[in-house]
Amino acid sequence: MRLKDLSITAKLFFAFGTVLLFLLLITTVCWLRFGSIISAIDHAGYSEQLNKEILAREIDHLKFMNQAGRFFSDATQKSMQVQTDDHQCALGKWLYGSERKTAEADIPALAGLLQKLEQPHAELHNSVKKINELSAKQEKSVILPESQRIFEDSTQNAMVLVQDVLQEIIAAIEADAGADREKVESSISSSRNLILLLAALSIGLGILISFVIARSISGTTRQLAAITDSLAKGNMTTRSSLNRNDEMGRLACSTNNLAISLDSMCARVHCSSSTINASALNLDKLSGSLFTAAETMSGSCNTVAAAAEQMNANMTAIAAAAEETSTNVSMVAAATEEMTSTIAEIAQGSENARVITMQAVQEAGRASASVQELGDAARSIGKVTETINEIADQTNLLALNATIEAARAGDAGKGFAVVANEIKELAKQTTQATREIQGRIESVQHSSEQTIAIINTIAEIINNTSDIVSATAAAVEEQAATSKEIASNVNQASIGMQEVTENIAQASMANDEVTKDINVVKTEATTVAAGSSDVKELAAEMKNNAAALELLLNRFTFKPAQFDIGRIKDAHFNWKMRLTAVLSGYTTIDSKQIPNHHQCDFGKWYDNAPEAVRNHPLFKEIGVHHEAVHVKVVQAVDLFNSNKTSDAYKKVEEFEEVRKKLFVSLDEMYVS
Repeated sequence: MRLKDLSITAKLFFAFGTVLLFLLLITTVCWLRFGSIISAIDHAGYSEQLNKEILAREIDHLKFMNQAGRFFSDATQKSMQVQTDDHQCALGKWLYGSERKTAEADIPALAGLLQKLEQPHAELHNSVKKINELSAKQEKSVILPESQRIFEDSTQNAMVLVQDVLQEIIAAIEADAGADREKVESSISSSRNLILLLAALSIGLGILISFVIARSISGTTRQLAAITDSLAKGNMTTRSSLNRNDEMGRLACSTNNLAISLDSMCARVHCSSSTINASALNLDKLSGSLFTAAETMSGSCNTVAAAAEQMNANMTAIAAAAEETSTNVSMVAAATEEMTSTIAEIAQGSENARVITMQAVQEAGRASASVQELGDAARSIGKVTETINEIADQTNLLALNATIEAARAGDAGKGFAVVANEIKELAKQTTQATREIQGRIESVQHSSEQTIAIINTIAEIINNTSDIVSATAAAVEEQAATSKEIASNVNQASIGMQEVTENIAQASMANDEVTKDINVVKTEATTVAAGSSDVKELAAEMKNNAAALELLLNRFTFKPAQFDIGRIKDAHFNWKMRLTAVLSGYTTIDSKQIPNHHQCDFGKWYDNAPEAVRNHPLFKEIGVHHEAVHVKVVQAVDLFNSNKTSDAYKKVEEFEEVRKKLFVSLDEMYVS
């Protein structure tokens, strides 16, 4: 991306960001360098502390040797009073502890030396341990020579080796500390030089970027100021040639858009003024025709008013006759209503009689069923008595047999014979009772059959009566319906006469209103005539204003018009008014008299348009809309002439849609 394509904000951010980046770089360098220096200083401090630690441990072992030597000089000491474990002395704890690992990690050169120190240091303590073991087993005087030999050969030699290694360790520590000091000095010097270099680069780059950005903005603003001055003087064709994507480039683009918009606006205003001028001429013609028509209408209104007065008098006489007829019909309707009411009462009585006879038939049926059930029950009882009679006969036979058997038994069967006689007597009484009950049941059955026959006769008579009542009720209902129909027709006739009377009254009132309206129309016609004169004056004024607007637009420089859009719009808008007049029945048109899209003035210009206009993206679209406008006009006229009014109205709506599209496309091509 080019630098000039960056936004001013991005450029400023780039400039300040670059300077800040260098400052951040300087800060980072300082932080890293100072961190390295501080680390080196810390390392040097640790080396110094470690050096002191090693010296202290060397001194400890010198004291160790001094204390061990007292064993030979002090007769009271039975053993050497020193640490015999090489891991428990101060040096041993350090040598075999975590501090050694830290030292080896910090100063790698110490690793071999510390390992070298382990053997003589252990031998030093072990030699003392051997002497103490000897002194523990024997008298001091006995082991003293051997102890002296061990001390001189082992202890002292080991101490010398320990001291030598410790000196090497101290030398290594001091060498490492010296390297740290040199490193610190070198880092300080190089950091100072690098910081000065980066600071100088930051200042120089900041000055350079500021100069470039300032020059870019100032040069662009001067060019844009020249363009806006040209626009202020009326030159709408001026354009900026800046090719950049920053705010100044967008400002230049906005300035170009403003110039294009003003150029288009002036073209549209010129288009509108041309249309207004053509419309004003057409309006002037129409206002003259309107004034003439208003004068004619005013004269016609006088004749119509006189005819309305005569019609009003005739309507008054008709209203009086209709009122009298309505009164007579109302009287007939009242008499018919009274007769209908009487017939309705008779019909209601017949209906009640029919309902009562139906209830009597139902009750007779229930009584017949009850008596029938009584006969059935008597028959059931008869069967029971027959069974009882049979049981009594068998009991009588059994009693007779018992009496015979008792007689055979002699004295022993006397008591049984008495009981058998009693049973026999009871059986006889039971037989007599059952025969008496059976006789009475047969009497009840005979009475039930007679009752059922009588009830059936009554039910048949009631059914015949019900049929007669039903027929009577049906006839009465039919007569009532006929009476209601007559009454309804008479009422409707009465209502119709009342409506006729009301309509005549309303017609009379409407005639009065028509007379008043005609007078108002006459007044309005006079007003319209005066108004049409005013419209004509206004049309002339509009024409003058359009001419003044045209002169005003000529002060501006914008692209010239390639066709007279006002004349084109007026000619095709005129077809809408003519179609409206045709559909309203004011005039007639033969579709053969309508020119096609090649025969009108715009069509002739379109067919011979310049090559530059033909290459316009909207040229073909305008041709399609223009052809559709003429086709819709012909179709609407043909449909109306074929008495297809609704289809003709739809076609006019389609014409209006296409006409609007044509006008929009013309406007866009006119201003583009």
